Amino acid sequence: MLFVGIYWVSLSTKIMKVKERLNKFIEQFKDHESFTRQELYNFFKSYEPDLKESTFAWRIYDLKNRDIIKSKGQGIYTFNQKPIFKPPIDRKLSRIYTSIQNRYDLEKICIWDTSWLHDYMLHQPTFSLKIVEVEKEVLEPIFYFLKDTNNRNVFLYPDEPLMDRYVSEEIKPVIIKPYISRSPVIELKNKTYPMIEKMLVDLFCDTVLFKIYQSSELVRIFIQVNKLYTLNYSTIMTYAKRRGKGSELKRILDSEISIPMVLIK
Repeated sequence: MLFVGIYWVSLSTKIMKVKERLNKFIEQFKDHESFTRQELYNFFKSYEPDLKESTFAWRIYDLKNRDIIKSKGQGIYTFNQKPIFKPPIDRKLSRIYTSIQNRYDLEKICIWDTSWLHDYMLHQPTFSLKIVEVEKEVLEPIFYFLKDTNNRNVFLYPDEPLMDRYVSEEIKPVIIKPYISRSPVIELKNKTYPMIEKMLVDLFCDTVLFKIYQSSELVRIFIQVNKLYTLNYSTIMTYAKRRGKGSELKRILDSEISIPMVLIK
């Protein structure tokens, strides 16, 4: 038992050193348009004076395999530049937004659809949620307004029994929930939609509403989105802290998703 304990302490120490070195690497080169193989070698050599060529080649392979860097030319690398996520807006969402705005002229409204994230899941849900976020003062008026305009599948921030009994039976239910101030959002064609960072944090925080997106599916969504798009982890952590889940999310990002900590401040 003593041997096993010593082994795990040693392994944990090595893992922490690898993460710390990765963070320092990103911090040093993040503002460089590109960097050479020699620059990378010099960096790792400063921490490992006895660094072998085979070990260094593995370091480069690992960075490329993690989608952290990519080849820009022979012996030249750059950080993997990924596109910004753009929401695939459908007509129904747009109509719901317009009808609410025309009726109430709100300053804070945000609308999105969980189907935007389904491509990044292993098991495809049989339904999606259209999320309408508005100021607390008008939650009920807007709920009844949408119900009265031939939207019988509208629900006001449902609890778990309601989600299990009724919401899950609908194909495309509309959920009315409170808008959280200082949410990371974007403006497109005079309408407000969430940034991908907000959607990820909301999935993590609203475990009842987004029940089918939890556990391994949530980890997979984070990993797949991180591979495909540029994510601002400062935005993610600021919003997660705003929602009282900063420490918990940071721990999961580090342990299960392996996001370099230098990106999570």
